[in-house]
Amino acid sequence: MISFFYVILRLLLLGGLLTITVLFSASAASAREQIVWEGVETFEDVKSGIVIGPPQQERNVNFTTVVNFRYVEEVDSEGRRRFISRKIRWTVTGRSEVYMVRGERKLVERVNCDNVGDELELGPSRDVGSITPDQADRLKVKCDEWSWVKQAPGRALFGYWPAYPENIRIPKFVRKDCYSEPPPERPGYTYRVGIEREFDVVMDVKTDSGSDYFKFVPGPREKVWFSVRSSIPVHLQFQLEKVSRFPGYATNADVDDAFFYRYTLDHLKERGYPNNGPDLIFDPKDFEDTGVWKRTAWDKVETVELVTSISVPVTALDFGAYGRLKAVATPRCGPGKQVKIRVGGQERQFVTIPMDEDGNLIADRMDKYKGDPGRDDDQVPKGNGIAGDGFTAFEEYRGFIRSEGNCSEPKLDFHFRTDPTKKDLFIAPENADLASIARKFGDATGLTVYLICPRHYNNKRVVNFTLQDGGIREWEGKIISQAEPQHGISLAVEGLEEKLGPPKYLTGSVGAQYPDLLEGLGSNIVLLGQERSLVKKSVFENHYLHHLGHAVGIRHHGQEPLNDVVILDTSCRNKDDEEGTVNGKQACRIVITSIALRGGASSGNQDCPMKRYHDDEWYVPPGPSLVPAGEVTFRGRRNDGTAFEERLPGFRVVRLKKYERELDPPGVGKFCTSNKGTGINALPGDQNHAGDSTRVCAEQICVNDVRCPRPTP
Repeated sequence: MISFFYVILRLLLLGGLLTITVLFSASAASAREQIVWEGVETFEDVKSGIVIGPPQQERNVNFTTVVNFRYVEEVDSEGRRRFISRKIRWTVTGRSEVYMVRGERKLVERVNCDNVGDELELGPSRDVGSITPDQADRLKVKCDEWSWVKQAPGRALFGYWPAYPENIRIPKFVRKDCYSEPPPERPGYTYRVGIEREFDVVMDVKTDSGSDYFKFVPGPREKVWFSVRSSIPVHLQFQLEKVSRFPGYATNADVDDAFFYRYTLDHLKERGYPNNGPDLIFDPKDFEDTGVWKRTAWDKVETVELVTSISVPVTALDFGAYGRLKAVATPRCGPGKQVKIRVGGQERQFVTIPMDEDGNLIADRMDKYKGDPGRDDDQVPKGNGIAGDGFTAFEEYRGFIRSEGNCSEPKLDFHFRTDPTKKDLFIAPENADLASIARKFGDATGLTVYLICPRHYNNKRVVNFTLQDGGIREWEGKIISQAEPQHGISLAVEGLEEKLGPPKYLTGSVGAQYPDLLEGLGSNIVLLGQERSLVKKSVFENHYLHHLGHAVGIRHHGQEPLNDVVILDTSCRNKDDEEGTVNGKQACRIVITSIALRGGASSGNQDCPMKRYHDDEWYVPPGPSLVPAGEVTFRGRRNDGTAFEERLPGFRVVRLKKYERELDPPGVGKFCTSNKGTGINALPGDQNHAGDSTRVCAEQICVNDVRCPRPTP
């Protein structure tokens, strides 16, 4: 049978107190009984203000000596005892000094100790305190001595030396079961003996797929329970350590009033739980029974009485919460010891919360997030070949907050985790119609589009703002957020954002380019049922899909149409064209119109939102057509009779045909995956308006603010 013994002994030594604390344990062997005694002896000598004189002198002593020991005692069949092993190791720390004033002379003699002894095997003996001369020499305490003398040379303290422990004492013990004795009535002397039989205290944590520990994934108010059992009654203290304190509680959500309401945590709001508070806590509501529990902090609870078994709940307050749990058991008579923790049968110093056997800060249950938490390798859609969407696997695991179309009520927001294999894009639409277009944009590009409210990113449109604004890029040596933030897109009825993405390069909202074109549509567009209104709806959708395409890096299908150019020809093709002459020859200045070019912005797939729409007046049919003629000076007279002169690009026309707009509905389909022309761009002969495109839209998509190259015009 194994036992623990605890002895505290205070003796007067060198005018000070000696405290001996001994913890014993015993275990049986097979042939002969062997008892293992383990313990620690602590000697403390603290004195000050000791005046000796004359001359006037003061002595200050403050030393601590700690001796850890392990004695193995053997008992034969006739009850004879002998020690077959005696191992000790020790530390001595502290300082002692003598201070004297003699006239104007001030003298100090000081001893400093900061000494760690190696483990020393004292060897077999029937007497626990028996040592050899060599061992006695090794047990001498090595401290630094020095003196300081002002206005008096040399060492002149007249034989008064600082007191300090010169030798390590061999610890003693008492063979008794759990026992204590009050100190005798002697001034300056206390004596107490405590002996405790060996006990077994274990926290067994199951890790199979059916266990609560495996199933636990952190989130506000989610709990996981841990049970401890002991072979004897003990006092238990539970400690959370290395707990994350990520700002907010999700990748894009701060701790606010809605947080406390949504997760029924008003009691934590009353206690002042902060935005960067610990993500794992001992919830005060779980420890209100003061007859069982004493809660001292967010990270510490202990039992009030001695117990043989108990379960303790740990509460998460963040969807990415991480930390670890340890426990200490203290018996009635002896000092405490670490609770043995077995995780899946393997002994550990602590248990991680959540279960994280691969050490990537992510709950093992979440298979799709395995691997490096800092990776950003989303592949779908392929786009321009640059992987990732600007969010790390950890941020996608920690998840996001969004609403279900109700941006006026934060309490109705909900949490979701994203797929680290698919590229995500966050869009904040101004109304329900724009929300519908944002969803359609996701279908058209293959991006996973999430609708959020302006409150779901910061005032700089940063979606992963909690870690980014908090300056937390790494935790526990692992990257959890990229070097730069990832932005979302604002979608508004009014405004215009024609800059090429990724989203970080946008400076405003994607909105209406031509207010007169969209006038009267507003939020009721879906309810309009007349044919003319339906055409306008497609124009509306095309406009936003087109500019959202720009926001993720997609350019037009090719060269822009020609506008406001000089056509060197003998006849004008439009009543609004302005006639003039170039070098004495008649010419036309084509105004407020455009000419679609072969392979230009109006070419390619007719249903693609990026194909230019609605303002082309002319197109160049297949074959030789427009030939650049350089910059020319165009002199003419306007229809009102006024003369003017202007330098403009010049072209010589071979053939030019009227653009048939009625055959070209707005593109509201998927973004093109090839350059093949369709619709009016696949018609035969001169009816083919612009032919195949120069660029393929799907191969330009890039949403990653960290890796996407800066776009060029």
